[in-house]
Amino acid sequence: MDLSVFRQRLSTLGADIGRWPDSDEAVALLAASDEAVALLAAALSERAEAGSYALDSALTDAVLDASLGRPAD
Repeated sequence: MDLSVFRQRLSTLGADIGRWPDSDEAVALLAASDEAVALLAAALSERAEAGSYALDSALTDAVLDASLGRPAD
């Protein structure tokens, strides 16, 4: 997955990458790209400002682990 596809998924499917058909690729991109992390953070921030928004905790942990370069459990 590249940043243009990531942006498109954020726009069309929302910030819950667990619902994306290629969520594993999105997590891999987050591990490699600070820009992807920033895009996701901005999208989540916008959602949080608009009202309550919760992500699956396991997915959130996986995204954070990937973006920080930690091995998954």
